[in-house]
Amino acid sequence: GEGVTAATIRVSVNNDSLATWFPAVIRRATRELNVRFDLVTDDQEHTEQGLKSGDALAVITSSEQPIQGCRRVSLGSMDYIAVATQGFFNEHFSDGVSIDSIREAPCLAFDRKDTIQDQWMVLCFGESTRVSTHFVPSYEGYLSCCLNGTAWGLVPSMAVQDHLQGGHLVELMPGKEVKVSLHWQASTQSSDILRKLGGIALDEAEIQLSPDQYRVG
Repeated sequence: GEGVTAATIRVSVNNDSLATWFPAVIRRATRELNVRFDLVTDDQEHTEQGLKSGDALAVITSSEQPIQGCRRVSLGSMDYIAVATQGFFNEHFSDGVSIDSIREAPCLAFDRKDTIQDQWMVLCFGESTRVSTHFVPSYEGYLSCCLNGTAWGLVPSMAVQDHLQGGHLVELMPGKEVKVSLHWQASTQSSDILRKLGGIALDEAEIQLSPDQYRVG
């Protein structure tokens, strides 16, 4: 019958969403809209470049700046916590987690555009400092380096609950979360299918992400 050819939609999605909650969107959109995805990844602060260049039809981005000619839907926030292995923690933070002990301990960043470590330090200590950093631009690689005791890093809280419960990781500062608000932006000229896809993205975000100042409930 009809619908043999599935539409392919290119969407720019930040790596951490792709590794955590966005696969549920892919599964639902495949079933409900019969679309195929061509995903482009970048960190959450830079995905909107794809939309501006016409390379992507929709983006998930942490930028709340509306992009010209696009409609923005706020999805909620991903909450990041600072974690390390117990062994790493004992070695580097035996006297407590402070701006001084953080300065000395190896840290992980996604890439040179990544500012989440600074945001976390300001949240915890009211200031940030230069840290000694490994740049690991892969979600899986980053998490593996946290889990094997290479360094401390900031990871999506939703992704590491099992590791925390199992004792593989500990939180550096329990209760201190950096909330990164995510937004779906797609062209206002977009097709019916893209509008429906935005609806599915919001549905899944409401299940999996946290409410924030942009999205209530």
